[in-house]
Order: sequence, then structure tokens, then C-alpha cells
Amino acid sequence: MKALVIDDSRGARIMISKHLTRYGFSIHQEPRATTALEHLRTSKIIYDIAFVDVFMPEMNGIEFVREIRKKEEYDEMFLFMVTSDASEARMREAMEAGADEYFIKPVEPSALLVKLEMLGFKFSS
Repeated sequence: MKALVIDDSRGARIMISKHLTRYGFSIHQEPRATTALEHLRTSKIIYDIAFVDVFMPEMNGIEFVREIRKKEEYDEMFLFMVTSDASEARMREAMEAGADEYFIKPVEPSALLVKLEMLGFKFSS
């Protein structure tokens, strides 16, 4: 399983990656949505899931989700928004853009596991 973690906070990238590695994911990290789009374009890797911060410079996470959802090759990639913004308006905007889930920081490992299992990811006990 492959995961892409996009966040301008190095600490947030490390924490999310640590949780995902524990569940067996191979991780690639990017500090910005623009560099993540370039990575996807040049690497041709299709990730199973991407964790995307909402607030980033140059291109925010919601704009990233809109761009990804325009591309058929990424139809099967789950997109998780990760943010400290718990407002209903922001959550609605993210889901309407094409996000599959919305996490409030900090991401709790047990909640992450439940959401991953709900989406069909399988993990050994």
C-alpha cells in the first residue's frame, strides 16, 4: 500500500507518516501541493491514499483535491483532508471538492485505523 502525505508542516508529515508506516504503508512526503502534483506527474506512481493539509502556500489542499479529481488515473485514490479547521463550511468545501474523509489535527492513530478499515483497507492483527 502506498500513501502520499502532503503538508507544509514537517512535524505533521512525520506524525502522519509514522502512523501509516505502522499500518504497513510505504510513504512519500511532499511539503506543498504543487510539488506533490509535479511528483505525481513525473513519477507516474498511483498512490492508494493521500493525506492533504488544507492550508498550504502556493496551492491549498482543496485546490489540490479539485485538480486530482479532474484526472481519471487518480479515480481510485482516496483523499483525506487534514486540518486544524473544524468548521462545517470548510468540511463541506473539502467534501464537495472530492475529498473522501476529513481529519482534525492531530490525527489520532485509533481514529485513523477505523477510517482506513471503513474504506476497505485490510490490516493483519
